[in-house]
Amino acid sequence: MTDMRNLARVAMASKVLADVAREEGNAARELLAEAMLSSGAERVRVTDGNAVDYGAVVLVPGRKSAVVVDEAALLGWVAARYPDEVVQQVRRAWLERLLSAAAKLGDPVDPATGEVIPGVEVRQGDPYLAAKPSAEARDRMKTTMANQGLLMLGLAEAGEPA
Repeated sequence: MTDMRNLARVAMASKVLADVAREEGNAARELLAEAMLSSGAERVRVTDGNAVDYGAVVLVPGRKSAVVVDEAALLGWVAARYPDEVVQQVRRAWLERLLSAAAKLGDPVDPATGEVIPGVEVRQGDPYLAAKPSAEARDRMKTTMANQGLLMLGLAEAGEPA
């Protein structure tokens, strides 16, 4: 069994590494997203000096979502056409289904009638980055951290109790 002091050291190191990595990663992602948007790049392949493939960072278009922009207009429309769906407001689960359908269609229309839904519009979210590390990248990072005494490889996978 691994002693508590070593486990505490690994837990502390992983917390500090995660915090620092999150801060550095957020700053890098912000700058990279700006650079990719301005250059029109959609994907950047990540390799090291030996051409080892670490994966890619992809600029993912923002998600489409339908949002209510005029609650009163929507409520009036739903009350006139779907009165069983109105209590004091549009039922949340039904509204989510309606908005989801509108987002999928790309237009705020009733999928049952094709009628434009007042008070709802479809918006495109901001693009965001998705980093997709390769298995090699994960293995190398684990090895590097283990060599620095910051990980106890296999402990989490083995489910060893603390």
